[in-house]
Amino acid sequence: MAEKERAAKPISLPPGDSYPTYQLYALAGVSRPDPETVLKIAVLETMRWLRERFRERSVPPEFRLPEPSCHQKCSLDDLRDFDFDDGCKAKAVWLPADRIWAFRLTEPDQRTKNEDGSAKRPPVPGRLFQTDVAFRVVNNVVECAFQTTVHEPPGSAAPCEVFRLGLIKKLAANPDVGLRHGDYEIQPAAHRLDSAAAIRRFLAWRNDRLTSLPAVLIPEGAPVAGPSPDPKEIALKIAAGGLLPPIGAPPRPPAPAATPAQPPLLDAESLAKSCMAYAQFFLVPPSQAAVFGQMTGIGLEGAAAVLAGPKASGGEIRVFPARGGEQGRLETQNLLDEAVRSYLKRKTVAFGKALFFDKALSIRRANAEMLRQEKEEIIRSFRRQIEETADSHAEEIRLLKEEAAAKDAKIKRLAEEIGQLNDANALFRQDAQLQRAEWEKQLAEEKAEAARLRRVLARPEEKDLVPAWAEKEFEGRLVFHKRARELLEDAAPNSVDVKLLCDALEYLATDYRDFLLGTVDGETLKLRCSKKYNRPFEVTGNSDMSVAMYPQHYKIKYFIGFKGKPIDSVLDRHLKVGVDNEKLLRIYFLFDECRKIIVVGSLPGHLRTATY
Repeated sequence: MAEKERAAKPISLPPGDSYPTYQLYALAGVSRPDPETVLKIAVLETMRWLRERFRERSVPPEFRLPEPSCHQKCSLDDLRDFDFDDGCKAKAVWLPADRIWAFRLTEPDQRTKNEDGSAKRPPVPGRLFQTDVAFRVVNNVVECAFQTTVHEPPGSAAPCEVFRLGLIKKLAANPDVGLRHGDYEIQPAAHRLDSAAAIRRFLAWRNDRLTSLPAVLIPEGAPVAGPSPDPKEIALKIAAGGLLPPIGAPPRPPAPAATPAQPPLLDAESLAKSCMAYAQFFLVPPSQAAVFGQMTGIGLEGAAAVLAGPKASGGEIRVFPARGGEQGRLETQNLLDEAVRSYLKRKTVAFGKALFFDKALSIRRANAEMLRQEKEEIIRSFRRQIEETADSHAEEIRLLKEEAAAKDAKIKRLAEEIGQLNDANALFRQDAQLQRAEWEKQLAEEKAEAARLRRVLARPEEKDLVPAWAEKEFEGRLVFHKRARELLEDAAPNSVDVKLLCDALEYLATDYRDFLLGTVDGETLKLRCSKKYNRPFEVTGNSDMSVAMYPQHYKIKYFIGFKGKPIDSVLDRHLKVGVDNEKLLRIYFLFDECRKIIVVGSLPGHLRTATY
């Protein structure tokens, strides 16, 4: 047993394989006036993408920043470091002095899906994906870096796809960011090399040390060589006399030269859209094909496409020959698509001055250590000065301490007095503000009353003019129904007190409507009525029995029914003034809650009731 225990060893941890798959170095905010705003928008786009990734999990509060379209609602001061782990690790570091923001997401392998949603392959146990995103403001431009690193378990031989971050599509589509790879925008479309200047620009971009994306060159209208003739078929035709003329026959005219077929081009726009940020796509028109070959040394003859790597990665060239037929075109397009997507895998890419999480965290720690050392050195120097001063000026220090203590006592006393004065001033300011608010309120009420009195002078003196006046004066608050207009016109001229009628309509359109909308209470309503009109107005409901007995009086065609036509609508309230027939006034109305408007349906007389 002891020998077995001595022979036992801990479980070995064999090394796995780690390698980058997708990588991109890009610029944002080129030719834009405020790179810090671009940095902020890029961070907000990243956090929105992260919230979408965590939509089936509990989203931590650190992720809840405004949407990129609402970037004005926050500033760079709102950015915070975070370190979140619930099986998927998300961490970020923000260095405000260096304008560096770096983020890392570590997650286990998830099963991939086809376009129809079916499983493409199961997840690989033990495989981890590490996604790094970094932004940094350098020379008024935001440098952006993206990298996905795969950590394979020991002994794994499972294939691994190259996935472009969905975040990059969001950044490329945001016009406030303007994502570029070198001199070209990252866009879901191909660039055209239709001039010598455009070709020189392409050469400079491909030769730049920071260019990491390959170029896909697609000639427009390139001919495809037809299939070679079968020698056996030629021999059979000769034997049958199909190719040689009979003896004595005149020679056959020469056959017309065969025109090379113009096959359909590769779907450059579709490839540029689906493979955006995997490569940059370029269309070469036939008029520039020879010039392009002379200037770049890349021949396009007979090619459906050419994959040209950047000089920083060796500048390798891969030609995809043109093939006839739809099947050949699709196979070529699929091969090109696969080559483009896997190009960046295991490549070494330069990321400019952008720093990923580990290096950014190292700067944070170095800055913290530098500050700590500076602080300690300042403290030590200060203590030495104090000790030297204390030794040489002991008596002076004692006197200074006594003087300082006396001054401290005086300062404390003065501070208490200042506090008391501040309290008194605060009360005075509060009283002054309340008084001013009251004066302003009174002034506003007096101005409103003066305006109302001016409108009173413009009231009509004839009853037939009242409806038009009321609808104009109280537009959007009170309307007359057709029946009300007719009843008012039919009323005897001396039977209507026009001034009283105008007061009553103003009361309904302003004061009582405010009461219905809940902006004033019943007590305020009574006070306003008494002050404005020097009399009360009473509004009561109409009894259901009266409405049932005399529907022709209490109903008007107003609200729209389900058939799209006006239906009978009950006048459920009425304003009443007086009981004497000579001074009696009744206004029957309903309140349209959707339009928030008083609808006058009958006036000025009393309608029949169940008891009248």
